[in-house]
Amino acid sequence: MTNPFYEDYKNEFQVPNFKSIKIDHYLPAFEEGIRAREKEIINISNNDKNPSFENTIAELEKSGELLTKVTAVFYNLLSADTNDDLDKLS
Repeated sequence: MTNPFYEDYKNEFQVPNFKSIKIDHYLPAFEEGIRAREKEIINISNNDKNPSFENTIAELEKSGELLTKVTAVFYNLLSADTNDDLDKLS
């Protein structure tokens, strides 16, 4: 099963195809997003260069792309079009 959260949104406004997202896509994407974000933060903190805005704050802002993508869809649907499965996952 292909997880749409792992793919780029290839449309004019770069929004997800909500019809392709199933309840089973969320948990693996959340878990992978958390792992990826942790790894990115570790890489930032292990940087040997003197801390600067560019190599610390800017890099932190860029981190967590997958987690941001999943949480944005999840919480928007949870508030706008919730169901028992989304409630249970929350």
